Amino acid sequence: MNESFDFSGFKRDELPKRDIGSHRQYARKVLRAKTRTEHDALAKKYGLYYSVLLELSYLDCVSFTVIDPMHNLFLGTAKSMFKLWME
Repeated sequence: MNESFDFSGFKRDELPKRDIGSHRQYARKVLRAKTRTEHDALAKKYGLYYSVLLELSYLDCVSFTVIDPMHNLFLGTAKSMFKLWME
């Protein structure tokens, strides 16, 4: 089996890389929204909401976030393991 084959269907190389600086910047934009409609549109666009925890300089929620097992289904882990078991 090819170890580098990605069963998730995502093109990870094409996804924009996130960093804490831009994450905080986008979260502040969401926070400063003037209307609920603008807030929801910005939150959807950037995929995040503001949290007061972002004000902590030592907290890097982009790097420190743990992906829960349910997301592994979306990443194709279950499909990959099933295929391995079937071989």
